[in-house]
Amino acid sequence: MLTCGHLFRDGEGKDRIEVDLFVAGEVRTVPGQVVDYDAGDRDIGLVAIRPGFAVTPVKVIQEGEKVKVGQTAFSFGCDRGDDPSRRDTRITGVDKYNQNLGMSNLEIDGAPIDGRSGGGLFDDRGVLIGVCNAADYKSDLGIYTGPGSVHWQLERIQLGRLYQGTPVAPVANQLAATQPASNGFASGPALNAPDQIGANAALAGPATPSAGTATEMIVILRNPDGQQREQVMTLNSPDADLVRQIRQAALSR
Repeated sequence: MLTCGHLFRDGEGKDRIEVDLFVAGEVRTVPGQVVDYDAGDRDIGLVAIRPGFAVTPVKVIQEGEKVKVGQTAFSFGCDRGDDPSRRDTRITGVDKYNQNLGMSNLEIDGAPIDGRSGGGLFDDRGVLIGVCNAADYKSDLGIYTGPGSVHWQLERIQLGRLYQGTPVAPVANQLAATQPASNGFASGPALNAPDQIGANAALAGPATPSAGTATEMIVILRNPDGQQREQVMTLNSPDADLVRQIRQAALSR
């Protein structure tokens, strides 16, 4: 699940994390684990969760695709802790901030209300293009870390393939079709996000892949005392015996 990195600045990513999932009018809370984050200029982070049910991840803007000033977009977030809601907007600036550092950022019309930090920004296809991290209340503008930061974060955990594929076609998208919501639970990133090793990205696949199918295994090696940086490894088509052993070990915890 992609979010903003400044959430972990004070606790250095070691605090207890709980993630609320909004499913069919109910709230399900699951534990989360920080995979990686940058609380500095990029202000982005990844949290891994086990939702316990099938989810449909959203896609990430692809390498080479550009966000343009004036194009329509929409965001999801929780205003002051309320239920998730959609806000329609338009892009008012691209890479306007921290130009000397080459940072990727997007500016939108309408300042986000407190509580929307970490929420996704999507284009009219429902493709993730940014993550909320700041507001300019005086000018009534929202500031989001942009596609470059999203790609950077995915590359850090060896998931660059998620944005290096074929550009996303403008097809009907359930997320894009979601109407603005002020009451009830909005279907969207809060439900879609959990399947992407913590990213609003395309990691769709069976929850329990059978032996012989084309699968990938993502392994996170973490020192319990937190003194060493975790390692993330991707295994293509892992051996069935290895998968079975890991499943058994996970179930016995």
